[in-house]
Order: sequence, then structure tokens, then C-alpha cells
Amino acid sequence: MTKYLKLIHNWLGFACTLIMIICLATGIYLGGVDLLKRMDNKEQSYTPLSVAQKAEVSQQLFSQYPTLRSIDFPTSMHPFITARAKQETYYFDSELNIIEQSENTRSALFTWMMKLHRQLLLDEPGKLANGAFSLVSAIIILIGFYLWWLIRKSWKFNKTLPKNSKNTSLIKSHIQLGVIFSIPLFIMALSGFYITYGSWGDRSAAKAPATTQLLGTQNNWQSQVLAAQQLWPNAELQNVAKPRPPRGKAAQQKSNQASKNKDLVYTLSFNDSASSWLFKTDSIKVNLQKAQLIEQQTFSDKGIHYQLKYLARFLHDGARLPTAYLVVLLLASFFGLLMMVFTGVTFIRKNVKLSKPGRTQRPAAV
Repeated sequence: MTKYLKLIHNWLGFACTLIMIICLATGIYLGGVDLLKRMDNKEQSYTPLSVAQKAEVSQQLFSQYPTLRSIDFPTSMHPFITARAKQETYYFDSELNIIEQSENTRSALFTWMMKLHRQLLLDEPGKLANGAFSLVSAIIILIGFYLWWLIRKSWKFNKTLPKNSKNTSLIKSHIQLGVIFSIPLFIMALSGFYITYGSWGDRSAAKAPATTQLLGTQNNWQSQVLAAQQLWPNAELQNVAKPRPPRGKAAQQKSNQASKNKDLVYTLSFNDSASSWLFKTDSIKVNLQKAQLIEQQTFSDKGIHYQLKYLARFLHDGARLPTAYLVVLLLASFFGLLMMVFTGVTFIRKNVKLSKPGRTQRPAAV
């Protein structure tokens, strides 16, 4: 059985080498961009805002900037207030002095890298193929870990990085790097597959029971935010957001016409009070004009489909998780990239016979 598992591991690994190299290399770039953004503190130090301050910030910013779509309050990763509109983003300090203003545009390189990482530049067929390769990669990692377990007593840390370019040195390095980073690599592979093929169910959260409870004063952001916080006094309010408009010009125009005659229902997002790494998972929806509570749901209330979607999405890229986790993903991707290069080199050397220049074959004897 071990012989067949080795064959499967080697041949499947080589078949997926190019795709893995592309995904790991682009993932390093995308994760590096996220890491650099976290390092840009805009010369601010993190100072938590009180509930009253967050309510006042919501009132002032939504009143002064009617086009705003969302407000994010300071965190240790981003120690400033972030207010997003359709075309631009504003950054404020805790006193609501504007620090910086930028347009909501992505660089051409970032967009190209994202499409290459997600779809291999092949739109929907590339997306589906990439998801399938992610599952194959997860299987390869499991087989590789099992094969290492059979020879685990030969582990030597000084063989983690290759000492030369010989096959034996590259293979030993491949094995040990694979073991060290097997868990984050497996998480990225499996979550990448689920993001593409997972059963998402209803893309919105499970429906909460209807309610007619009133929160604060009509058309008053400040009083409603304060009242909503009293429902979950131990939860940390992290974001206030208006409904996201639909994509497409026709859909947006239709939505704008309909919204003129409808009340604004906005969402308050809280960090989960039961866990230190679940960000913006608990939500309260409020009707601004009627000061009416529409629904309130914690992470555990939202159902398995939402929970799996959230876990797969952010375990894959670490976007809402602590910076230390993002660094682990970047290290795993970098050394995983080295492993795949070692795989390609050693496999070609062993299995592809290349004729040496200048050597001529002798004619067969008659």
C-alpha cells in the first residue's frame, strides 16, 4: 500500500505543481498587501472608543457625509476610524480630525493577481478547476503526512533546508518543510476548495424571528446605537453599515428608486463576545426611520452555512484574523512554494530522460 501511496503522492504532486506554484506565489503577494496595510497605522496609536463615543461618531459622520456606506471603529490592527463611501474612503482619528482620504481603486497589478489566484485568468472554468486542484492538494498533503509518519524517527532538523542541489537533499527538505507547514497548507487547500464548491445554502444568515421592539429615537443614529449596545452589553461594536447596493447599473438604478420610498435598515456588527477571533460576526439590524429592531443574531444563531462560509473565507486568507495568523500563512506559502520547486526539479530529474548534447547513439548491430 505504501508503494501505491508514494506513486499517487509523487505523480499527483507533479501534476499540480504549476497550479500550486501560481496559487502560492499570488497568495504571497495578496497576503503581503494585507500585511503592509496593517503596518500602516497612519501615525495613530490604538485607543479604544467607548460606546458613547462610537454612537457620537456614527451620528456625526453619517450626518456630515450622507454618501457614507459604512464606518469601522479603531482596532489594534487599524488604530483609526475608517469611513467608506462608494468612490472614496476617509480616515479619522478619535477626535474626528481627517487623517487621509483616498479613492476606492485597486491597482491593475492587484486585480490581475487576484484573478490569477482565484480563476487562473480563465473566468468560471478556471475558478472551478482551481477549486478542484485545491481538493487534490489537500489529499496530497494528507498522503504526504502519512508517508512521513512511517519514517518519523529519521527526523533531523538540520535537514529542513537543502544543503546542496542534489536530489536527496531536496527531497529531505521537501519532506521536513511539508511536515512543519502541513497544517496551514492543509487549511488553505481545504478552505479554497470549500469557497468554490461548498454548500453555502442561503447566502444570508438564517432568518431571525420577527420583532417590533423599539430602539432609541427615530432618525437618530446616536440614540439607536446606544440602545442596540444595551442588548449585548459585553459585545464590542465594530462596524455600522448601510445596506450594500446591488451590482450593475440597472440594478442600482432600480434599487435607488425603490429606496426613496423605503426606510433605511442598517446593520450593527459586533465582535463575538464568546471568542477573541470572531470579528463582525454578531449583528443587529435596525430601521432608522422607525427606530425599530428588525433582527439580532449571534454567530451561533446564524446557522451552519454561514459559519462554514465565514470560517472558510477568513481561515483561507486571514483577513479578519490576528496578524500572527496572517504571518503564519505567508510563511507556509513561501516555504510551500520552495517545496513545489523542489518537487518539480527532482521529479523531472528522476522520470524525464533528457539526451545530453554531443552524445550520439551507436547504430544497432546487424
